[in-house]
Amino acid sequence: MMLVAIWCLAPVALALLPTQFPLTPPTSDTCLQVPYTPPPPEAGYFASPEFRNLSIHRLTHAVQHATVMYDDMGPPGEDSRWKPFARFHDYLRETYPLVETVNGYSLLVTLPGSTGTMPVMLTGHQDVVVASSALDQWVHPPFEGHFDGEWVWGRGSSDCKSNVIGLLSVLERLLETSFKPRRTIVLAFGQDEEASGKYGAGEMGRVLEKRYGRGGLEMVLDEGGNGLDDTYGPLMALPALAEKGYADVLIEVRSPGGHSSVPPAHTTVGLLSRLIVALEDEDVYSPVLTKQSPIYRYLECVAAHGGQDKVPAWLPPALERGDMDELAHEYAERSLSQRYMIQTSKAATVFHGGVKSNALPEEAQAVINSRIQIGSTVDEHLDVVLGVIRPVAKKLNLALTAYGRPIHNGTRGSVALSVRDSSDPSPITEASGTAWRALSSAVRSTFGPHTIISPSLATSNTDTRHYWNLTQSIYRWTPARIGTRLNAHTVNERIKIDTHVEAVQLYYALIREMDRS
Repeated sequence: MMLVAIWCLAPVALALLPTQFPLTPPTSDTCLQVPYTPPPPEAGYFASPEFRNLSIHRLTHAVQHATVMYDDMGPPGEDSRWKPFARFHDYLRETYPLVETVNGYSLLVTLPGSTGTMPVMLTGHQDVVVASSALDQWVHPPFEGHFDGEWVWGRGSSDCKSNVIGLLSVLERLLETSFKPRRTIVLAFGQDEEASGKYGAGEMGRVLEKRYGRGGLEMVLDEGGNGLDDTYGPLMALPALAEKGYADVLIEVRSPGGHSSVPPAHTTVGLLSRLIVALEDEDVYSPVLTKQSPIYRYLECVAAHGGQDKVPAWLPPALERGDMDELAHEYAERSLSQRYMIQTSKAATVFHGGVKSNALPEEAQAVINSRIQIGSTVDEHLDVVLGVIRPVAKKLNLALTAYGRPIHNGTRGSVALSVRDSSDPSPITEASGTAWRALSSAVRSTFGPHTIISPSLATSNTDTRHYWNLTQSIYRWTPARIGTRLNAHTVNERIKIDTHVEAVQLYYALIREMDRS
């Protein structure tokens, strides 16, 4: 297999300088770090003006392909909205000969190793979320692929065509330099991660398990995680060792229609609104933290390595006391993002009801999206939702059906609960072993000797749910410094080109490190 680059752009200066902070000496054997190893001389190519300009061209052109994923996308070959993926593949074929196409538009690239050592797989997804609303708020059109000298703008620039193009660029460079891996290298790029991955990663997971066997991969690195953050002094890399569960609960309300001039006390829209308000107002969840949680391990790392004037005063004594309830409360109170690292969420995200201003709607629907805390299950969450809805539906005299089971009768109308999509929280990867040491070494080699790598947790979901059978070492992490990869899933999505280049350097270092392991 040979990968050929076809672009030549004017050189632009590049400077990537690691930030250094005074560290608090570790007070115990918690959160130990691997020794720092400088990057090899051949990695200098990725810091060159030549590669920076090559990356600008590749990423901006990738963003110009509107590979949008819709929640109601039909199968490949039947739904015309898949056509942009074919055009995106035409673009990729100008640069990379793709080894396999799986189920229409997912891509597997394999560089065979010379030994029977278990393969390593790095992944991303080609699809992006919709960018059809608030178009007047975009500084640059979402599929223009604009580069302003510092940032690449557009839908998918950060989530996650940067990862896809970066990984392909690494593989191309390895082949250009006649690299012969000991371990087989697999790149896997799904087509529908933004809609749970059933056509893409779901099918690739089955193909890969058949090929390599259950537990046949050494590790998987996917997108996600919490980047690199210097809130507590040193730069901390935060790969997610697990991800929360997921559930979409559809609530459908039906009641008699009619003319809007003679309305009942609550229309169908009003009845559904009462149910949503009840779900939002009920404090049915609280923060939960255990010593098995990656967030507990993260707090240990903060206490062990944070700057002396940066570590929260409450943290070291709370860790010393081992009071999990205190730790959970203190951590959750600091911000919503921290709270929902360790607490199940519930959010009304979709609402449909009514078709005409003077007609009472006969039906209305809403979707409640939840991310389920580590240690819980989808079934436990569904029981909680039912527990909130049941008394409200009873009070409103609505017949209730939940997940296919009749619960009680009513004469005013009906409400039905159903699950559109769900996934239990993932298994937790251990922060130890061959893959963790290799990732840790690659992180410190790329971002500098003062960088700390710490376990973390993903609140959103990735394609890795389809790879659980392939390995016990699954990491979700896009290597991007906080503030340099912005606005995924909203207007003005963008990524700094230097951040993209740093990610490429990390991928290169990881592949080389794993090949030595």
